[in-house]
This record gives sequence, structure tokens and C-alpha cells, in this order.
Amino acid sequence: MERIKEIDREIYNFIVCFKDLLLENYKSVIGIYLFGSLAYGGFDKGRSDIDTVVITKTLIKGSDLDIIKNIHKKMENINKKWSERFEASYTPIEMLKEKKPPQTPRPYYGGVFYDKATYGNEWLINNYLLYNHGISINGPDFKSLLQEPININEIKQACINDFYKEWIPKINDDEWLSNSHYQSYLVLNICRIIYTINKLEVANKQKSCNWIKNNYSEWKGLIEEAEKWNYGIVMDKKNKVKDFIVFAEKIIEKMSKNKSNCT
Repeated sequence: MERIKEIDREIYNFIVCFKDLLLENYKSVIGIYLFGSLAYGGFDKGRSDIDTVVITKTLIKGSDLDIIKNIHKKMENINKKWSERFEASYTPIEMLKEKKPPQTPRPYYGGVFYDKATYGNEWLINNYLLYNHGISINGPDFKSLLQEPININEIKQACINDFYKEWIPKINDDEWLSNSHYQSYLVLNICRIIYTINKLEVANKQKSCNWIKNNYSEWKGLIEEAEKWNYGIVMDKKNKVKDFIVFAEKIIEKMSKNKSNCT
């Protein structure tokens, strides 16, 4: 956590306040863990989120769910800016036995509270990042909670699945793509997907984007605009982003075939 203090004192205080409120009011916490760019690098105060997962003894429901909701309402009053860019998944420890995305929904906060949110292909990717880069805010090392490490080839397949499930459909979603934040978010995430599939390693967005720009220079301008986007800036590249999705699909298909031929 000292590394977080070095990045930004306000963010550090926000995380500590969340931890203290949670532990004071809810007694079934096994551990609270930080992952994402704050944990493995590339955090940008103008655009990045605070990503956390709370491992609980059991699935939160009933009156316990009201307690968690009240904690997040308090956090919104304490610091509205970072509460809107704060994500917390309340995952019961039993779910960590599963490699595939769990079918049972869990509570999730991402600017607003969802009583029942389902996991998708990010399940395996997030657990991989937590295993290799996660920071314990409270509780044991996350590695001790997983029964076995996650293989990078499993992450590769999860990235491919994520691309086809989450990003390909956005080509036909003009309303979603009209949002500047979403345009930037999509471009940067697809860069990470392409990099992971090709290099068989997970890197932060900056490293992934630099690799794409160096190897596919025709997309340098779009990627740099996506990298520079901050809250309040307009990014008006909807059609270009659609072209980038089409490009990514061709590259991912080619990379997948090449890797398969080599195994």
C-alpha cells in the first residue's frame, strides 16, 4: 500500500477509508485486494479506475447487502470523484474454486451498485492479475486463496472469448460508441487483447499500446488519441473505432491460427 501513497495521497486515503468502513461494519471479509493499473503500472489519474475485489466468507445477501450499500453511499459523500471511478466485486471464496466464469451472480459496485452482477471472461483474467500483481489491502496474499495458478494459455483463450463476446458486438451499437470514454476504453482494451494473444503475457495498457503502434503504425493516431483522453475531453472517432474492431478481428484470427500451427 505504500506504493499507492507514492502515486497519490488522495487515492490512498480513499482506499484506506473504504477498508476501514468495510471491516468495521461487515465481519465476513476474508481479504480486500487491489488490482488493475494501480497494482501493475500505467495508472493515469485523468482516466484510470480503482479496481478492487473483496473476498467474503459467503455470498452477500439480505440485510448484509444493505450494509454494503450503505458503505458505498458513505464513500460517495466522502469523495464523489473517486467513488464514481471505484470498482468493488464482492466475491465469495467458494467461487475461487471455479476456472470458468461462475454462474451465480455476486454484488458489484462500479459507480452504481448492482445486487446481482454476473462474471464474464474477465473472471479468469482478473484472477490472473490478482495472483501475479494483486496488492493486499487487508487479508492474506491472494495467491493463498487460489488452489492452482492460472496458465497464460487460459488467459489467451479468455482474451479471445472476451473480444468476440464484448467488443465485436459494439460495431452495431452506435449509441454506446457515441460515448467518448467508451471509444477510448475500447481501443485501449483491444490493444491489450492483441498484445496478450501475440506475446503470451499480460502487460499494462501503455506497453500494449506501444507495441501495437510500433507494429501497426496506421493505427498510431487513433491509439494516441485514445491514450490522451481524459474525463471532459471529447473523442469523436466512432467510425474509426469500428474500423479498428474489424482490423483487430482479422489480426486475432491470424494470430490464433499461427499459434495453433506452432503447437
